Amino acid sequence: IREAIARGINKELIVNKVLLNQGTAAELPNHPISWAYPDKTSITTFPFTPSKSIQLLKEAGYKRQSANGIFEKEFRS
Repeated sequence: IREAIARGINKELIVNKVLLNQGTAAELPNHPISWAYPDKTSITTFPFTPSKSIQLLKEAGYKRQSANGIFEKEFRS
């Protein structure tokens, strides 16, 4: 699910349109100059690929239940 979410977010569009090009797309929740930021070779990045995101959601058992495009999964208690 995490990979599907990561692939379904167009980070560049957010930076360009919402932040008016005043930033960079992040791959991790901490800043690259932080001591806790890992080496770039150890970071797995996922490009914006909506079709792959949908495929991963379907493989995880999620279905598009409504006309608004929201994926849902039926949970049984």
